[in-house]
Amino acid sequence: MRGIVVFLASMLILSGCELMDIFDVEVDLKAQEAIDKKDPALCEEIEDERDARDTVRRRDNCYVKVAAGLKDLKICDNLVEQDKNAQECKQGVAVAKEDIKLCKELEGSRVRNCITDIAVNQKKMHTCHELETDSDKYSCYHDVGIAKESVDICEQIHPSASHSRNDCFNQIAVKKNDETICNSIGQESLADRCRTSIALKKNDETICEGNSFKNFCWMQMAAKQQDFSLCLRMKDDYDGQDNCLGQVAVLKSEVSICKKIDEPEREYDCIAFIAENMKNPSLCEGLPADAKKECIEDAS
Repeated sequence: MRGIVVFLASMLILSGCELMDIFDVEVDLKAQEAIDKKDPALCEEIEDERDARDTVRRRDNCYVKVAAGLKDLKICDNLVEQDKNAQECKQGVAVAKEDIKLCKELEGSRVRNCITDIAVNQKKMHTCHELETDSDKYSCYHDVGIAKESVDICEQIHPSASHSRNDCFNQIAVKKNDETICNSIGQESLADRCRTSIALKKNDETICEGNSFKNFCWMQMAAKQQDFSLCLRMKDDYDGQDNCLGQVAVLKSEVSICKKIDEPEREYDCIAFIAENMKNPSLCEGLPADAKKECIEDAS
């Protein structure tokens, strides 16, 4: 009986977002078939007998994908909800054809997004020059720089567009595992976050040194390496050091590390947690009477 209940519960869950995902996969498959056969009319085979509105939505979604796949703007004429989907369909075709002129016929932010997408696909910064405002151009440089992993392109972003410029350097630095690129970030705290991310990726605690986030860096590194000695470097943050030691102790299930924690209550909680997790009441020995009693009860 319990198995049936669990199965029914899973079906209820599936009937929500996950079922929508399944329908979207069906749209993707039908769109690809239509592209392969060069037959947009195959989108009409999509049918949802329970919900006519969803049938329209999914068919239109299919036509949008097929129009881009076949680079054919006329396919957008098949859309039922023209007001809602025509711009998206036109944008998809423009990007697929790398047609800047068609991008400029779009409305609002779609012009920027369309031209930027083409620039990213081409990995060409000069395409960004088709955008009118400096802020849009710098945003485009950001996306192209990351796609091309080009620090030189990041350098072309004016310092006034600090978010785009700094994030461009940061993402390339992390992609390339090169902390020296973090030095180009104009805000020191962001540069230190960049170095911390790379320290964790490279598993190199030496990068944490001299970092304003060095304690956070060492805490994360200690957990990753399961090395409590890195926690002891946090000499100016005893609260963080205790948290770090507790984290490593639990990961390694080693009570001896708990005993290095400075604050008694945290030490006791650390030992009790490991004892309970390992179902080993003997680990509770040495705790104060009240803490020991509770620890043994939980671990038994």
